[in-house]
Amino acid sequence: MKNTMICFALLFATQAFAGSPQETYNAKYASYTLNNLIQQKADGMGDGQLQYIEKLLNQLQSVVLNPVPFFPPTAPPVAPAAPRSNYAVNGTIQGNSYAFTVNSLNQLSDQCVSFVQSKGLNRIDSVEVSINFGAIQARTNVASYWTSSNDICSQVLQVARAAGVTVDSSLGRTAVGSIQGNDYKFVGDLATMSTQCGSFVASKGLNRIDNITISIDFGDVHTSTNSTEYWTTSFDICQQILQYAR
Repeated sequence: MKNTMICFALLFATQAFAGSPQETYNAKYASYTLNNLIQQKADGMGDGQLQYIEKLLNQLQSVVLNPVPFFPPTAPPVAPAAPRSNYAVNGTIQGNSYAFTVNSLNQLSDQCVSFVQSKGLNRIDSVEVSINFGAIQARTNVASYWTSSNDICSQVLQVARAAGVTVDSSLGRTAVGSIQGNDYKFVGDLATMSTQCGSFVASKGLNRIDNITISIDFGDVHTSTNSTEYWTTSFDICQQILQYAR
């Protein structure tokens, strides 16, 4: 009988680790205790020891026959982002009609720049904008002309932003404008935009610069003018832009 009980103890001790964490702990503790008792000479066990082993066997049997599945905690589901509203942006640029459907200022900028470039528009002093077929807002340059695509489209973007069209921040920060009439667009964090700007300046061979326009996240347009000399290095040129993105 003692040998049979010991065999059962070994069987249960090797199978009793499938329950919940607390039950597994209990089973391991019982198994450890059994192993210590089994290592003693079986013939030397008294009735009290045998009864204790029988109690431990019953505990192990309960875990093996009635395991409780353990499921680790999971993070609550994340609700999907609400879909962005579409906006109808219509108007004219120097008499050229446009119609854009967008859900962010990023999309509006891309569509407007593409339209301006396809039409070859580069000396503009009159822009009309209507958001969702509302009242027409006129933008007029009485001092000179808007000559770059970004500077022209900034007039449309200013009206759209005021009407509630927002930036898609998932794309990172955006800097748009012109460097001596050359359109640029940099996207990302400051370090990324700095790298993009340096590459842009080098690719365009820009080294005598005295006029830069800057808009961060399609906000207000800032103009940096060097009235005494020129910005000649990529650092000095790019710094005019990056200081507004800090």
